[in-house]
Amino acid sequence: PGRLPPLSASGSTSLASGGALRPRTVLRAVILCQAAGRRFLSAARQRRLGGEGDAPEEPSPPLAVASAFSRRLAHPPQDVEEEALGVVALICGRNRGLTLGAVVEAHEEYAPHLDADHPALLLLRERFQEVAVDVEEDMLARIKGCTAPSQARAHIEACRREWGAPAVVPWASKEPALFHEVDLALRSLCEGAEQEVAAQLDRCRTSAAYEAVSAKLERELCGVATPLRSQVQAGKQQHRKLVELQAYTEWGWPPMGPIPDLEHAARWYSTELGPGHLVVEDFIECVHRNRRRFEKEASRDLQPHQAVTTTLREKLQARLPPPKLMAEGYRQELEEALHAAVEPIEYWQRRLGYGSPIFVRRLRGILGEESFLSRCMAEAEEVAAELRRLGPPPGLPSGPAPGDESMEAAEGRLLAAARLTQMLELLSGCSAQTAALSSEFAEELTLVAPSMALLRSADAGTPRATEQEEEDWHRPPGFELVEQPLQPIEPEPPAPVERHQPTPLGNAAELNLCMRLHGVTIEDCRVKSEILLMEQLADIIAEECGIPREWINDLSLTSTFVDTAKTAVAEGVPVPAT
Repeated sequence: PGRLPPLSASGSTSLASGGALRPRTVLRAVILCQAAGRRFLSAARQRRLGGEGDAPEEPSPPLAVASAFSRRLAHPPQDVEEEALGVVALICGRNRGLTLGAVVEAHEEYAPHLDADHPALLLLRERFQEVAVDVEEDMLARIKGCTAPSQARAHIEACRREWGAPAVVPWASKEPALFHEVDLALRSLCEGAEQEVAAQLDRCRTSAAYEAVSAKLERELCGVATPLRSQVQAGKQQHRKLVELQAYTEWGWPPMGPIPDLEHAARWYSTELGPGHLVVEDFIECVHRNRRRFEKEASRDLQPHQAVTTTLREKLQARLPPPKLMAEGYRQELEEALHAAVEPIEYWQRRLGYGSPIFVRRLRGILGEESFLSRCMAEAEEVAAELRRLGPPPGLPSGPAPGDESMEAAEGRLLAAARLTQMLELLSGCSAQTAALSSEFAEELTLVAPSMALLRSADAGTPRATEQEEEDWHRPPGFELVEQPLQPIEPEPPAPVERHQPTPLGNAAELNLCMRLHGVTIEDCRVKSEILLMEQLADIIAEECGIPREWINDLSLTSTFVDTAKTAVAEGVPVPAT
């Protein structure tokens, strides 16, 4: 009361909430029936009184329903006890079609206006427990044949929607389990799934297997606390470290070996570590470098054979064919040239493979177009037989489950799919058989396509590497010499002047000397501290004469040279020269 009626008041029904057993739907049906009965009785009374053509006194049933609900919205009823008893009796009296949603909605409709122990609410709660038993039996019957928790949860959720089962009991304070037996059955399925995931985790040897285990763990044990999550993460990290160590040690560093083997290793590492991993990027760059070096040698080795076979074919296919005997001689020479080229072709096929454009171009020139295509078709049929032996890839209905494929089978499938991709590219548009192979192994070709794209460089087949670059194999990929201006050499500091200390005088008599300061008067000297001036004069005399400072003492200043001369004569010392 006091809010707009739900859609069921206007005639629509909802299976999850009991359809016509919603409280306002029941109220609408009661008002509609009452209005229809009153209208029928009013029309019958008018016919008895002879007023058949008059308008009916009672409104139509839909109008009566609209009027009643409008008054209910404008003036909400204060006392709904009688209404609640009547509606609840009609809802709870149903034995078929009653759902938990209808009971819960009726309880939420009248609980705010009635006491908690009102008979109408008690009757709804009692009927709720009775219907809950039927719901639990329906759930147990549906999950009886389930082998995985995810299947059981799907059946349980479908059953909850059909019966309108709430997540918790609205009037319960402690939120007890609504379907205890169903929870026990689901818990048992979760325990079995946990053991199965643990056993599958022990068999994981590839990143695809770890991803499959992680997805199965979240699908089957969603919301369940289990130590398997941390074990899966630890297994993933350990597997990545193992693959990184294998990449560094299996082929040496930088990697060296036949290009087909290195290409397969790079594709496998990119599948396990991801195409953006630093180890994968360095490994692929080393593969490109080794391929360029081998292509140079292969071009020098196969070019003479190609030149001979090409010349002989041109003579045989000239506009004016040669005479019969000459043609037989040319054919014999061509067979001998092809026989001589078998050994270098097999050697460079092992070293370079069909992934090298230069080797493919030389091979096509030596064998000729028809023989080359026949050779590629035979190779494609051989690879297709290998893929058929391995069976469908994981994920397909007839194939193994994701993550159940062994590492050996996964590597073999990756190698065969890469070889088939190379053959189909060389045979593109040549026959209907290639289209059939592409359709038959579309899944395998799609899986290997990203790793194949990593090994196709923009300058594939272009011998751009310099001799210096090939000699610097020990340097990391992408190494570049950067020339920087040299720092200017700082001049060496001058050697210190060695000063010879004079021999001490010992007990010799002291020497008295006189010196004259030119351009300075006695008044200028006494303007400032005379003691400081004499100390500076003593330092200058010691430095200029190269004698210790402590040898100079008893300095004094006089005003004129005459006074100095008189003093010197009186003391018996030589008169200083001016």
